[in-house]
Amino acid sequence: MPEAWFDELAELLRIPSVSADPARAGDVGDAAEWLAEFLRRAGGSAEADTPRIEPETAKPPGMPEA
Repeated sequence: MPEAWFDELAELLRIPSVSADPARAGDVGDAAEWLAEFLRRAGGSAEADTPRIEPETAKPPGMPEA
């Protein structure tokens, strides 16, 4: 894997976002925003609705509705 990928992953992992402590709510939001932006830069679309990330995926042509 390219080193740039590890640098990006390390950036995300430095955010102390795995916590049930209400004092960390801002960090959880920061991680959600970081991940949503990462997905957008990769060509996808996503919205951070802390603590959820909601990616939007396009249905491949010819794929039946679920």
